[in-house]
Formats: sequence, structure tokens, C-alpha cells
Amino acid sequence: MANSSPLIMFGDGSTLIASNTGAPPKITSKLHSPSHYSNSVRGFRVIEVELTFLYDFFYTRMESGPEYCVLLAPFISSAIVWNSISGAFSRHYHHSNMEQRVDATNVISWITIVLLASLVFVYIMKPFISPNRIIKIRSIRSWIEKEKEKPRTETVTWQHNEENTWERKLGQYPLLLNFHYHPWNVLSFVSLGLVDANRKGQKAGTKIKLTEEVIIHVLSQFKDNNGKLENGQSALARNQLGSQLSWACTLPTHIHTILVWHIATTISWNEVSPEVHLNVNRLVAQSLSDYCAYLVAFIPDMLPGHGYDTRYIFDAVVMEARQHLAGCETMGSRCEKLMTGLYGAEGTILGMGAKLGRELRHMVPERRWKVLADFWGEFILFLAPSDNADIHAEMLATGGEFMTHLWALLTHAGIPERPSSSSGRV
Repeated sequence: MANSSPLIMFGDGSTLIASNTGAPPKITSKLHSPSHYSNSVRGFRVIEVELTFLYDFFYTRMESGPEYCVLLAPFISSAIVWNSISGAFSRHYHHSNMEQRVDATNVISWITIVLLASLVFVYIMKPFISPNRIIKIRSIRSWIEKEKEKPRTETVTWQHNEENTWERKLGQYPLLLNFHYHPWNVLSFVSLGLVDANRKGQKAGTKIKLTEEVIIHVLSQFKDNNGKLENGQSALARNQLGSQLSWACTLPTHIHTILVWHIATTISWNEVSPEVHLNVNRLVAQSLSDYCAYLVAFIPDMLPGHGYDTRYIFDAVVMEARQHLAGCETMGSRCEKLMTGLYGAEGTILGMGAKLGRELRHMVPERRWKVLADFWGEFILFLAPSDNADIHAEMLATGGEFMTHLWALLTHAGIPERPSSSSGRV
């Protein structure tokens, strides 16, 4: 037992093993029972925890003395301003009195009391300011320093409540439902442009919960491709549709591909039969389709290419929909018009989306949800690599994004950028 290592077990099943040789401690995770969750979900959970600590590092870290001084600054500034105004402009201020009395009040004594009260306040608030994760790590580090020299194995259980720093939700944008949206932008007008104005058609849908089925399907596509990123053509090939539908994966830009497949997925969604409601592939495909369209409409900097180009393409497809679907008030009538054909719109994003929807219905009417789910699971991973870390850090502060987690996962897998394509697309 002389070479045994201290073992720490957390309340959620995670363990930390500290080495007596001075090597860094090893952390193992047992966040969920294998009988209920796949390795994909557990692996994704590791990324969630990692980004939670990254959130703490950027936005809630309060570890050193200088950082606590930031909290004291408002109190100290208030005391100085109060002393200056009350003393310098008071006719009762006694210049020769070293005790600095104003209206029979000892100013220096009160400043001292205020500063001491501020220090007490910061000390009391420290547990609430520092996240429990940081406090837990400090306790672990302290315990290891005390116990690592002891020649015995000891298990310590740490009970804690899990803290979530992201919503674990997917933003949604159904283009064929909201293209006619006309914003008033009153808040942008009142704020003189400080609040960004919404563009035509830019109306988000209700966010939905990120289900484990979506996570499993996305990461299973990564495994099926042996850890390589593919732009959707591999998923089509596995479904024996590579030669028929590959044209929809080789469009001028990846934004074109997102919107064309999004339109085709929405058309398929509208053709609902009672037995399809419980189809997991259908839910996965629609969730990822609307999420990718949401990124195009609201967070274009997370996608390949320049954000300005993405906004331009989005505005163009909104105008196409307004022009060709005018007079169609319901989703059913819009999809029906798309399926019957749009004359004069064959080369547009809307026309190509309608063409893809028709081909999916005619070629694989019974398997199209499997085809769509496989495509979106593969394609969203293809979109995830990015050199714009700032947008991911910014989104961490506003609830987090699924794309940020995929980006972090691929970075750990040694894939910092997507492979170049023969067509030179961006």
C-alpha cells in the first residue's frame, strides 16, 4: 500500500486520483450509468464541464486579491467623493483640524468604518461570488497537498449541486414560416442604433431542448466517418443516394447548402402522418435543420465565410420567398406551391430547396428522415471548425451554443479546421 494513491469520489460519480510521485492528478468521469447513456453522451458531457470552467475563467473567476479590489473600488470611490463634496464645499470645514471634522462629524473615522464594512461584505459574499466549481477545486488541491505523502488510499465523497452555465437548448428558425416577418425596430430607433435592428424575415422560433438523441446522432456520424469531417456526401453514399443528390452538397457556398437542405427538410416535415410523430430521425433532422438556419439568421460569424456574405445570402432568400410565395398564408399552402414547382426560380435557393424536397419524396419516401438525419448530423460537424474563438467566448456569456461544444470537441480531436474541397467553396 506504500505506493497507493489518494482517491477522491464526487457525488456525481466523478473520481480524481492523485499520484504520490508528484505527477498531475488524473480525473475520470462516471457522470452517467452506461446502461442508460452512450459513450457519445458521456464524451459530450466532458466538453460541457470543460466549457463550464472556461465560462468561470472568463466571466466569474474571483481568485486573487487584486480581483477583490475591483469590488472594493465602488465603495472606496464613493467614500472619497462623499468626503470631497461634504468637506470641500462645507462652510463648517475646519482646515486646521487634523481630525477633519465636517458638521461635527469625524470624516476619517467614518471613512475607516466604511472601508472595514466593505471588507467584511466582500468576505461574507466570497462564497457566493466564487462558483462552487472553483471552491471545490481549491478544496481538492488543499486535500491533495496534505494527503499525497500518506501511504494509504482514502476515498472522500464530495456532494455538490451541479451548476449549469448554458441553457442546453437549440435556437430555431423556420424560414418558410417567418420569411414574411416585418420588424418595427422601435427599440433600435429609440436607442439611436445601439440596439441592432432586425432585418426582414429575421424572427426566431422558440428554443427547444437539446436532446441526447441529437448528440448521439451527430457524434455517431463522426464515428462512422472514422474521425473525418465530411460535407454530407458520405451520409448520402451510405444511404445509396450519392450519385442522385450529391449536387445539393456542391453548391456555391456552405450557406447555400444549409438553406437548400433546410427548405427541403421543412417541406418533408409538413407532410406529416400519424406514425411519423414518434420518428427519432425526424426530430433529429428538423432540430438540426432549424438550428443551422438559426445560425445563418442570427449568428452568422459561427459559420464558414464572412458574416457579411452570410447576411447577404439570407436577405436574398427572404426576398425570394416573399416574391414567389406571396398569397400563401399557411405553411401547407407554401409547401404545396414549392412541391408543384416555381416557374422562374429554378436557379434560386428557394427553387433548389423545392427541387431537393421533390427528389427526396420520390426517391426515398420511406427512408427520407433517415437520410435527412444522417446528412444534418454529418454536415453540422463539418461546419463546426472555426478560427473565430471570440464569437464562441461571446456566446458563452449569453447562454452558450451547441456549435461551441462541437467546436471544442473537434479541437480536442485535433481538427482545428475543415478540410478543403475541390470546388474551392468557403
